[in-house]
Amino acid sequence: MTQEQAWELMRRAGALEKGHFLMKSGRHADLFLQCAHLAEHADITGELCRALAERCRDCGCDLVMAPALGGLIFDQFTTIPQDGTHPEVDAAGLHIRVERLTDHRVEEALVSKLAPAEDPGQEGEEKENAGAERE
Repeated sequence: MTQEQAWELMRRAGALEKGHFLMKSGRHADLFLQCAHLAEHADITGELCRALAERCRDCGCDLVMAPALGGLIFDQFTTIPQDGTHPEVDAAGLHIRVERLTDHRVEEALVSKLAPAEDPGQEGEEKENAGAERE
């Protein structure tokens, strides 16, 4: 997959926005990638992840995790799990067991891929997209 093909998939998911953005670091940017919007489109996320996995095939990694995993986990609950608990969720084709929850943040989780028939997240309603803040 080329870089332009990846950008196009992100645009289709509504995850790539153009404008003027003030980042938490204080820097300014004309593009903003909202990865959470990708999670709302399992097909696009899967395509991007397969392309990334192919590029990283020979890097020696056993597992790749992203900081946004906590958002995917917390999105499944109606209340925030308590520190020290080990909640488990099935979402986006994954079974996730939280191993360490500190200050209401997922610090460590075990993730395994669900068989297609086991994935309850594929039949859920689409969530309304939240817009990025612009300056």
